[in-house]
Amino acid sequence: MMCALVGLMAASCSKDEGYVASEPTVSIAIKTPDLQTRYGEGYEATELHWEVYVGNEHLAGLDGSKSFTGETTIDLRLVEGKSYNLLFWAVSPDQDIYSVANRKLTIDASKLKANQEVYDAFYAYEKDFVASSKNVRTIELRRPFAQLNIATADIVPTASAGVSVTETGVEFDAYTVLNLVDGKVSEKTTLSYSSDDRATGQVTIGGETYEMLSMNYLLVNEKEVTSVKMTAVSEGETINREYSLVPFQRNHRTYIVGNLLTTSVGINIIILPGFDDPTHIKDGE
Repeated sequence: MMCALVGLMAASCSKDEGYVASEPTVSIAIKTPDLQTRYGEGYEATELHWEVYVGNEHLAGLDGSKSFTGETTIDLRLVEGKSYNLLFWAVSPDQDIYSVANRKLTIDASKLKANQEVYDAFYAYEKDFVASSKNVRTIELRRPFAQLNIATADIVPTASAGVSVTETGVEFDAYTVLNLVDGKVSEKTTLSYSSDDRATGQVTIGGETYEMLSMNYLLVNEKEVTSVKMTAVSEGETINREYSLVPFQRNHRTYIVGNLLTTSVGINIIILPGFDDPTHIKDGE
């Protein structure tokens, strides 16, 4: 009887070991591009979420979320050698304009306010991820947006003339739905970012220093050209500016810079790829 009992225990352990071996803990390192704790650098997107799919079948039991600051590692119980589709996105816990359902991100356009760092976000869709407990895979999240920055060189002279800009707002045509699987955008409309406290800080481009007026995120195709309207508010008075043929590119920064408050000439439009160094400058009107 003892021999039989030992034999049954050995068989049970063998089955358990086989089960564990077939569903290992797969470690995945999640990171965003290097972030810096300054305005417009993504440090607000500290809430990471993920979903797991086999084909289009959602394995809801493996959904999860956690806090992170640009880099973390998650562990998933997946079948060794099996292929999965993994969706990751990171947002600020303080934002209230994004919702994610059916692998689509949707923006509530009725709530948009200008100059909100909490609107920054990142995502990645990893198709045909083969589970392996032997290696730690790294997946880098990217912004689904272009970033629009408006900065001026004449903030001091305008302040001396009694014009001190305290709020800015913007308006442009962009999209409100992003398919997180294929990266395609839809539901194009005119988005109005209501006036709010203006962006702060300085940016130096081409040896010239500019004071930030506005910083906003927008959903675009890989490349897009649209018009931008800006409203600057100073003690109840408004300055309205419009810029045509402004180019945007996903995961890139577009800067509109010049003497924006005092003149409509000498405007430059600058694209910074990957949120790094400038590679293209286009003279404005």
